[in-house]
Amino acid sequence: MEIGFVYAYASLAYYNGYGFVMVLLRLPIPAKGYGFRMDLQQVIPISGAISFTVEFGYRYLNLDDFRDSKGRLLE
Repeated sequence: MEIGFVYAYASLAYYNGYGFVMVLLRLPIPAKGYGFRMDLQQVIPISGAISFTVEFGYRYLNLDDFRDSKGRLLE
């Protein structure tokens, strides 16, 4: 069994455009977050060279909202 705590950093590039023209507005837009993960694993040996592994896991991550340079929320 494993239990881990996670600190995450993400960045987002977003586009705004009209028709076929796309304009990169800002790169990157950062967000930080935290979370945790839990894993349970069981290894079942079949022979000396082969085994079967069963794993169950759960992960949770909560990131801040992505906001542009003026503090506006991106949707």
